[in-house]
Amino acid sequence: IFILFLMILGSFFKIFILFLMIFDSFDMIFILFLKILVCFDMIFILFLKILNGFIFFNGKINHLLFLLSHVLFKLSIFFSSVSLLLLFLGSLLNFLIAFHLLLDFSNQ
Repeated sequence: IFILFLMILGSFFKIFILFLMIFDSFDMIFILFLKILVCFDMIFILFLKILNGFIFFNGKINHLLFLLSHVLFKLSIFFSSVSLLLLFLGSLLNFLIAFHLLLDFSNQ
């Protein structure tokens, strides 16, 4: 009877950990979604700055080099947002696995 009690207690503990994994995945997904939105907002602001620089460009090479460095910096932000997107997909996969395991435990 004591071993059966420990097995039941262990299964409840596993279900509790799976619930925590699911809520942690939701939290991570929401934070990554906000970071990706911020990166796309920064890329849009960069696009407006580039248009502004080309409209008011008066032949200064320094201004063009500054715009080029700014573009490269923003491209690095874009690629970091792509890596955040991959992290988001991994977190979503983690959520699906935890949810599947939870359904498995509830069926037993």
